[in-house]
Amino acid sequence: MEMYLVRHGQTDFNARGIIQGRSVDSDLNAVGRAQAADFYQSYGHLHMDRIYTSSQRRSIQSVEAWINQDTPHEILPELDEISWGTSEGIPSTSDSIAEYVRVKEAWAQGHAHARLAGGESLTELATRVKRAVDLIESRREDRILVCSHGRTMRVLQCLLHRRGLEHMEDYAHSNLALIRLVYAGDGWEAI
Repeated sequence: MEMYLVRHGQTDFNARGIIQGRSVDSDLNAVGRAQAADFYQSYGHLHMDRIYTSSQRRSIQSVEAWINQDTPHEILPELDEISWGTSEGIPSTSDSIAEYVRVKEAWAQGHAHARLAGGESLTELATRVKRAVDLIESRREDRILVCSHGRTMRVLQCLLHRRGLEHMEDYAHSNLALIRLVYAGDGWEAI
C-alpha cells in the first residue's frame, strides 16, 4: 500500500495567519487553487484507487482534479482539522497566542488532554483520526491520496508511525507538499 498524504492548499485565513480549525469551512484562495493545479500537474498521472478527504471544502477542493476524473472519493469527517474552540476564525491577540503556545508546550510534554477554550484535546483528535486509519488500513488499496489539515496530519503521522503524540512536531507540513508513505507489513514508512 502507498499513501500520498497532503495538506490542503492555501486559504485566505492561512495567508492572514488566522486559525481556521474545524468550524471554519473556508475555500481555497487563488494561491491555493494554483497550488492544487500544480499538485495535479505533478502527480495527476498516478492512478489513485481512492481519495480520502476531510469534510471541509479546502480539503476537497485541493484534490478536485482527481475527483473530476472519477477517482473514487470518500469524505471522512474523522480527518477534519482539530477544533481550536473559541480561537477559530478570529485574528490572534497576544493573549490568544500565549494560550496557543502554552497548549502546544503541554502537548510536547505529553499532556495530550490540554486544549484551547472550547476546543478539542489531542486525545480527542487522535481518537477520531484513529477511526480513519483503521478504515483505510482495512481496505488494503494499492495507492491512495489523503488530503487533510495541519494538526490532523501531524497526529495521523504519529499514529501511522506508532509514535506518541508528543512527537507530532517532528512532522512538518505545508500547503500541498507531498508526504509519501508505504505500508511495510507492520507499519508505515516515509519514502
